[in-house]
Amino acid sequence: MVFIEEPEINLHPGLQRIFIRTLLNNDYLQSKNLRYFFTTHSNHFLDSSIVNDDVSIFQFEELNKNKFFVKANVKPERKVLDVLGVNNTSVFLANTSIWVEGPTDRKYLSKLLKLYSEFKNEQNLKEDIDFAFFEYGGNLIEHYLFDKQPEVNDEVVRSKINSLALSNKIFLLADNDNTKGNSAKGRRRKALYTLSHERENFTFFDTAFVEIENLLPKRIIKDFMKELVKTGVHEKVMEIDFKRSDYTKIRLGNFYDKLLDDYSIPKNKRKSFKASSGTLMNDYKIKLSNFVITSDNGYADFIVENKELKQIVEALYAFIKE
Repeated sequence: MVFIEEPEINLHPGLQRIFIRTLLNNDYLQSKNLRYFFTTHSNHFLDSSIVNDDVSIFQFEELNKNKFFVKANVKPERKVLDVLGVNNTSVFLANTSIWVEGPTDRKYLSKLLKLYSEFKNEQNLKEDIDFAFFEYGGNLIEHYLFDKQPEVNDEVVRSKINSLALSNKIFLLADNDNTKGNSAKGRRRKALYTLSHERENFTFFDTAFVEIENLLPKRIIKDFMKELVKTGVHEKVMEIDFKRSDYTKIRLGNFYDKLLDDYSIPKNKRKSFKASSGTLMNDYKIKLSNFVITSDNGYADFIVENKELKQIVEALYAFIKE
């Protein structure tokens, strides 16, 4: 038996891997039937254990001065890296990935994170370092696996993509879409919420209302109406009033269209802003997001009587910081 304490000291990471490979593969050393014990704080030694059954990892975690928790035969995973103090930024990858359905969701969340940090006088999180966005495109989420690690089998093509192989810390935000709980999508959402409470490195939220745009405060929804009509009716449009609850459960294209009908704004004075699905056409979704991020609204303006948006933003900030 050979005992070595922290062999990574003064040893280049590349040489650490060569050292382990030599111990595992050199014919002469193999013939000696040696067994090696290392104590280490180096994550580079973990690489070899992924593909070699001759390596075992024992995780030691101090609970208090006289008590340690020892876990035997652990697999390299997020928890082991946390104990070692290794972040994704150690290899220049963002620490957290934020999964959103599309580009406007990304713009809103990026802006809101900035406003929240200023409002709380907290550290301003940096995109591509503290977090990075991944756009998954709506129903494509069903092709990703978030719960258990799939078995590696080169002969069989996996039915789903292991999301935690893409990023080991994921915040997933999905449009609510007025999803019914007993539908296939509703059951999938329930499973993601359950998983979110079980795992430290995965959090799931939906937008509570139809889409992320439905979370915007009334002031913005009202002020944006002048972008939907032609010149000559701007003043009349700005006199229109409504309640926030009027638009939270309906797609914004349908909401604006009905509202303009109710206030007798002629069809020929409106722009083509409504998509066939009832939401805003993509060009107008982008215009709305740009309207929001260039506005002078502060964080307090966004969350007034808006506990749903407040909960999402504050949970996201805390998840990234943790």
